[in-house]
Amino acid sequence: MVNPDNTKNNFDEIDLLLIFERIKRNKFFIFSFSLILSISSIIYNKSKDPTYRGTFQVVVKDTSKKGMSGRSSLLSSVPNSFLGDVVFNNSSNNKTQEFILKSPSVLNPVYQFNLKEFKKRGQDIRKLSYKLWLSKLLNIEFIEKTDILEISFIDKDKEFIIDTLNMISEKYKDFSRRDRRKDIAKSIKYLENQQKILRPKLTKSLKEANKFALENGLSNTGELISSTSNSNLAIQNSQSINQLGTRSTLTRKSKDRDKLRFKNQFAKLEKYETAYTELSSRLLPNSKTLRELENKIETLKLSLKRPSEILIKYRTLSDIAERDERSLLFVEDSLAELNLESAKQQDPWELISIPTLDDRKIAPKTKNDAILTFLVSAILATLIVIIKEKNLGNIYY
Repeated sequence: MVNPDNTKNNFDEIDLLLIFERIKRNKFFIFSFSLILSISSIIYNKSKDPTYRGTFQVVVKDTSKKGMSGRSSLLSSVPNSFLGDVVFNNSSNNKTQEFILKSPSVLNPVYQFNLKEFKKRGQDIRKLSYKLWLSKLLNIEFIEKTDILEISFIDKDKEFIIDTLNMISEKYKDFSRRDRRKDIAKSIKYLENQQKILRPKLTKSLKEANKFALENGLSNTGELISSTSNSNLAIQNSQSINQLGTRSTLTRKSKDRDKLRFKNQFAKLEKYETAYTELSSRLLPNSKTLRELENKIETLKLSLKRPSEILIKYRTLSDIAERDERSLLFVEDSLAELNLESAKQQDPWELISIPTLDDRKIAPKTKNDAILTFLVSAILATLIVIIKEKNLGNIYY
């Protein structure tokens, strides 16, 4: 009995043997066909103009953190609730920067320059859109895990490649300066608005504190003053309001200072009362000396009996004026530093490599194309031979 598996294996061996014999009989045709197509591929590639690639690299700095010395010293210490997102904008990342640097707002002049050159060469530019130009000829991407942006451009004209890359590098330099200038301009505008708001606010708070001091007979330290000193205090308070550009005369009063002041007043009161007691036994009641001592004693007693609410309110008004003053001074100092920074020449992004051409052409790859053509041609010729002999039905053994 015949084993079906053995029969199947015999047929498989016969089929493979037939294919091998057909290839062997037609090896000259297969080799010649593959060789001719490979040589044709070499000749065709030699006739084509070679394509080259040029590259350069740039370090994309984060201008929101390193752009300005003023921001590193003054503005970096301001809470975001004060200056908001105008000064501090840390949302930029490499992907965002890459998208911006590929946009027409930056590279459109380079694109227009390329179109003019292609038109001079006689190339059809009707279908060469900005996106197609960017995807086919340009490659702009960050090197992984770095802030280094690599830009490459391909073309057949070496000089044109260098000109294009130099133009891109100049556009990126201008963009980096423009980005910083916009950032500074926004910050200056914001601080100028704050200055306009804070100046009248400080004037108002100073007037309120000084008016309260005059109405309650207080000096700028919170002490009681005599009625004869009120005119001098009014002059002093008026002068302090006019000195908004420098410093106001108000200062923060500590609890220790208040305690020391009242301690001194009690000591004076005790001293005056002792002197009054001693002199009253020797002098007449209506004597000038006793009347002066009596006035001093009454004045001190009145000072020590002043309601604590008056002193607390005066301190609150003084603190408000002082806080407004500090805010205004900070805004003015920051504004001066930003104006100075704006007057300086901003440094562009740093080029870490100048535009250079690769040593080898990137297309056509004659050797690789010839090998690939030979292999594909050999497979194609083999299929032709197998199909041809099968259709002819010749028996060779």
